[in-house]
Amino acid sequence: MRIPIFDPHCHPDGRNANDYEAMALAGVEKILAPCSGSGERRHDGRAWAERFDRLLRERERAACFGIELVVALAVNAADLASHEAALAGLAELAARLDRPEVVAVGELALRTFSAAEEDLFVRQLELARQAGLPVLIEAPVPTADFHRMLALLRRELEAGRIAAERVCLLDLDAEKLAAAAALDLGGYGLPVSPPFDGPFTLRRKVGPCDLPPLLAARGARGLMLNSGLHYGFADPLCLPRSVLRLRLQGVADEVLVEIAYANAQRMFLPS
Repeated sequence: MRIPIFDPHCHPDGRNANDYEAMALAGVEKILAPCSGSGERRHDGRAWAERFDRLLRERERAACFGIELVVALAVNAADLASHEAALAGLAELAARLDRPEVVAVGELALRTFSAAEEDLFVRQLELARQAGLPVLIEAPVPTADFHRMLALLRRELEAGRIAAERVCLLDLDAEKLAAAAALDLGGYGLPVSPPFDGPFTLRRKVGPCDLPPLLAARGARGLMLNSGLHYGFADPLCLPRSVLRLRLQGVADEVLVEIAYANAQRMFLPS
C-alpha cells in the first residue's frame, strides 16, 4: 500500500525548486505553507500585502512538480514593527481569506508576549472564526513561554473566541504534546525534520523512535507529521523517510495514513 503524504507545515518559499521535485518523487502530494516570520520588520500594510502575495504565488511553483500547495496567512509576531502597521496587515489578511487556496489563518506566534502581540493573537483567532477557517499556532521554544501561550489560548477557547477543534499547534515534541493534549485541540503538528533551525540553533523534534510508543499511548487522533521545512538546515525528504522508518518498525499502514495525510486533509481540506 502506498502511503499518501500531506505536509501541513512546510516553508518551501525559502527553498530551491529542486526540493519540490524530490518531495514529489518521494510521494508528497500536498503541502500547507503557513506564513511564518521572515525576520523582516513590516512597517505598513503594503509590506504585509507583499509578503502574503509572494506566498500565494508559491502555489504556481509547486504545481510545476505536481504538488498541490495551499497556504495559511497571518500577521506573524516575528515581523512586527509596530502595532499600527500590524493592524494594517490584518486588513490585508482579511481581504485574502476568501481565496480558495487560503485554508487557514497562521502561523500565529507569541515572542515577547507584549500587549501588541497578544492583541494580534486574539484578533486573528476571532478573524479565523468569522471566516470559518482553522488556525495554526507556533509553539514557543522555551518551556515557560509555551505554558504561558497555552494559558492564553485556554482563556480564549473558554471565551468562545474559536472552537478547540479548529486549532492546530505546531512545533510540538512529546513533552509539549502531553501538555497541549489537555486542551483537546483539533491538530497537533509533530516536526520530524533535523533538529537544526539555523546556524548553532537546536530545537527538539520528534524522531521515528519516539513515535511508536507515543502512538501506542495516545493513538493517532489529531497527530500530523510534518517537515517544518524552512530556509535553514532542513531535509525535504524527512517526512517520507519517517513514514518509511515507521513502517519498517511495524506501525500499521492505516495509522501511517492518518498521521501522514488524513488528519491534515480533514482539518484543512475537508471535502
